[in-house]
Amino acid sequence: MAERLISKRLKFSNGQQKGFINQSQEKLRLNLKELANLLKINTRTLSDWKREKFLISLKAARILSRKSRIKIPQDVKIRKEFWYTTKGAKKGGTNMYKKYGRVGGDPGWRY
Repeated sequence: MAERLISKRLKFSNGQQKGFINQSQEKLRLNLKELANLLKINTRTLSDWKREKFLISLKAARILSRKSRIKIPQDVKIRKEFWYTTKGAKKGGTNMYKKYGRVGGDPGWRY
């Protein structure tokens, strides 16, 4: 059975996600590539998580926590799948309205 690519994400406070990954990496004594292989992800994804460009997946955080015996902080928020779509849709709708002055196409072409 195929594994789902999109999963729940964890929202850490600023700097906390980077710290969690760095502590886990130090405790496990793995370099970036080895840690990425452990999590079954690309090294680019891991470096993006360390830079806090993207939110870490719940699955990866649990693996890191279990292997390194470092607890996931209590104040993290769990984001559901596709949590970002509402935010993006609002931005897209606003930009369409600014650009064309209407949303939904040309009224003259409606039936």
